[in-house]
Amino acid sequence: MRGRDTRSKTRAMRILDHRRQRAARLLALAGLVSTGALASTEAAWQAFRADVEAGCRAAADDDGFEVETITVDPFGSQHYGLARLTGRGPGTDRRQQRLCAYDKQTKVAEVGTAMAIDDPSAAGRAAGP
Repeated sequence: MRGRDTRSKTRAMRILDHRRQRAARLLALAGLVSTGALASTEAAWQAFRADVEAGCRAAADDDGFEVETITVDPFGSQHYGLARLTGRGPGTDRRQQRLCAYDKQTKVAEVGTAMAIDDPSAAGRAAGP
């Protein structure tokens, strides 16, 4: 009788061990699938950066800011694409910088106020439009 109990327990333990291994494999597989769905390809990031650049350029043009260069943050923040624009504001020959935030969800870009970059004493002060 004792031998039969031992065999039953051993069989039950093997079934339990098999179920645990199966559950672990399913969890690992689910993790791989969800990670793949969240990951973006390099092509998708390039398209995102192009969208940020185009949106920020259009927003700056609406303000009369002549864009010379745009530096796009490669990935932005969780909710925004970010860029630094360098150029000249309306009615001035002084080079300025503006920051741009591009909403990833609404696809709307907003440009901040001009910041002087030629005058080191103006660091931290807005140059005004």
